[in-house]
Amino acid sequence: MSTAPTVGGHQPFVLARIGGLHLGVPAAWVAGAHASREALTQLPRRQGAVTGLLPTPQGPVPVVDLGRWVTLPARADGDVTAVTEPVPCYLTLQQGGQRLAIQVDEVLGLRRVPAAHVQRIHHRDDPEELFDAVLPANAPDEPPVCVLEPQRLMRLLALWCDTSQARVSDAGDDSGRSTTASPRLALVLVAGRRLAVDMRHVAELMPMPSLKTRLAPGGASAGFAEWRGGTLPVLQAGALTGQSSTSTAPLALVVQDASGRALALPVDELLGMTSAPMQAVAPETGAQPWRGEAWTDDDGPVQALRVPELLDALPESALALSAARQAQSARASNDRPYFIFQSGRTAALPIDDVLAVVDSGPLDAHQQTLTWRGRHLPLRGVPTPGGVVVVLQGDAGAVALHVERLLGLVPAGAAEMSTLPGVPGGRMLHVPTQATSYAVARAADLVPV
Repeated sequence: MSTAPTVGGHQPFVLARIGGLHLGVPAAWVAGAHASREALTQLPRRQGAVTGLLPTPQGPVPVVDLGRWVTLPARADGDVTAVTEPVPCYLTLQQGGQRLAIQVDEVLGLRRVPAAHVQRIHHRDDPEELFDAVLPANAPDEPPVCVLEPQRLMRLLALWCDTSQARVSDAGDDSGRSTTASPRLALVLVAGRRLAVDMRHVAELMPMPSLKTRLAPGGASAGFAEWRGGTLPVLQAGALTGQSSTSTAPLALVVQDASGRALALPVDELLGMTSAPMQAVAPETGAQPWRGEAWTDDDGPVQALRVPELLDALPESALALSAARQAQSARASNDRPYFIFQSGRTAALPIDDVLAVVDSGPLDAHQQTLTWRGRHLPLRGVPTPGGVVVVLQGDAGAVALHVERLLGLVPAGAAEMSTLPGVPGGRMLHVPTQATSYAVARAADLVPV
């Protein structure tokens, strides 16, 4: 069961309602909530829980339909919201570079619950089950609150998470262990064939873009589209299968190598995630260089795709490289997420310096230490009502710091980095979508010895 860190024996949950279901999400996972009438981008799928992609300034976020896992209770007869058309509300969950959203009818607020009051109902862990525990109701006429397991949900939707992360963070896991992710492959349907693509090379899954330039039939590329301010070659639908195809695939899977070369694969359907079994067969001698291992599962044959070799075979993939280099030279983006916090001043803190964000619990101005995961850490800063405690990795070890509040998290690649005038070695983080800049703080500066 995934639980958030606690201070003083209390654990914070964000409460929401979906129909008659009252939902509790560990607050450490909640990045925000907002209403939006933006239409979701639909993804053709036979199965799965993603109803579409929600456009946001930081890029599309997958929206999860919890009804795929649980039977959502109907609204009560007297619920007036049943006869209105409210603006859809989305609760965004984020951990590191991983993001997803769930649509809710109403956000009910925040509740701090004593850890002993979280009642676990299901004691057998199942990686595909999302609800194991409940919170007690505040009043006899209120339903209990079902606790969502966000870490499991993130793992089930790993395709849309930040694949630059080598592992899924277990900061909210009561086991205290880190889980190293095994090699993951995106399983897609391309011109009737099932192909497996290494997730380390998947840059984006999106609706098939319109071609700005079309190439003559017979070649490997159908033409070029615009992508992230540059030029993206789009592969012919049958180029990988050796079959001619005139149909237009609904999706494009953008694959990219470390140097920035990229191209779009026409995808008919996203089938899910897989991994190469031990009995996978190496490609035959003389096969196309991009062909990797092959195997057969319950649904038929699978062919692994070697992305670097495919990019080598298509020189036009370098067009994306030149655009990527031009964009990088124009502005340096943040290569890691940053927490935005307020502690006397507003500043940005690299996520690498943050070990945990925990509830401040009962305020005690004289408290000198914080017990965290069995360790007694020095506690710095002045406690404030509604504040939180950030556990930082300082030069002399882990230190806990009181901050007034966390304002948000800026994902990797969503901001511009620049020097801070007048401060040697200082840096600024500028978020274009918010038209706001923050000074970058270091853990060593916040918790001097």
